[in-house]
Amino acid sequence: MRKVLADASVESDLISIALCTYNGSRFLGELLASIAAQTTKPAELIVCDDGSQDHTIAILADFAKEVEFPVRVYKNDKNLGSTKNFEKAINLCCGEFIALSDQDDWWVPTKLETLLGALKQHSAGGAFSDGELMEENSKPTGKTLWSANRFGKEVAEFNTGSRDVAASVLLKQYVVTGATLMFRSDLRQTFAPVPLEWVHDGWIAWMIVLHSRLIAVSEPLIRYRVHSAQQLGVTDWSMEARLRRAKDRGKEDYRQIEKQFRVLLSYAQSHTNVCDSTLCHRIEAKCRHSQFRSELSDSLIKRWFEIATRSSAYKLYAQGWLSMIKDAVT
Repeated sequence: MRKVLADASVESDLISIALCTYNGSRFLGELLASIAAQTTKPAELIVCDDGSQDHTIAILADFAKEVEFPVRVYKNDKNLGSTKNFEKAINLCCGEFIALSDQDDWWVPTKLETLLGALKQHSAGGAFSDGELMEENSKPTGKTLWSANRFGKEVAEFNTGSRDVAASVLLKQYVVTGATLMFRSDLRQTFAPVPLEWVHDGWIAWMIVLHSRLIAVSEPLIRYRVHSAQQLGVTDWSMEARLRRAKDRGKEDYRQIEKQFRVLLSYAQSHTNVCDSTLCHRIEAKCRHSQFRSELSDSLIKRWFEIATRSSAYKLYAQGWLSMIKDAVT
């Protein structure tokens, strides 16, 4: 007999999990086991597969036979890429709340329960958590997502309810990892379609901030796997690796960030009901600062002088002196 959404318990508050897969058989079983072990069960698991050629589909089929909640698997006719695949999965969800999932992580048993509780307690539109980093062999590294992104000390202020605080954080850096995020499904209309310039979790985070309220949960609720085969994410979070990537990519990263925030600025200017002139001005300033970083002089001495004159902008729209040093030496 086919399991249907209506069979979900009231306790679950109709949570849908949106999982995207692509040749994920190596780590998928570990993730699925952690989903099955959740203290608050999901109402459904929606899977959009982006053309796997391994045993991913078979693993999902076996898992569907073992759990009480429905598992709905959709195979894409053509490869959509991570962001568009997540967009498809999100739109297929029927629950009141949607939790995003990568194929290669592991969830703490209380992940769904904790995020749902945070959303309800704060009457928020979205909640995200910290996560432990683990190696390819599932061994913890001792580091966390937030420490890698230099975020965490601002959590209490971030959760005060002031949109300006959340916006200030997002103007500096990306802190919301999609695999740690849960949001109310009625917010989908605000962020679909995800612009081509953006990765889904970055855009969704901004839309939640603009249209509702975003809460940060300091407890690490996932183990985030760092490995060479992942489609998105950083495989090495050390300062040495960051500097090496900055040298390899040149100024292309800053040009991409400028493009992203130009798109966000356009959205903000056309939605004055949720974005006032002050925030529009700050987003525009982020664009200008990203453009400035992409146009820094190749002359070392001149570049250092240019950077020194923009210290206040580095504090507001980057990671302060750390970003200044990175730009000075790369």
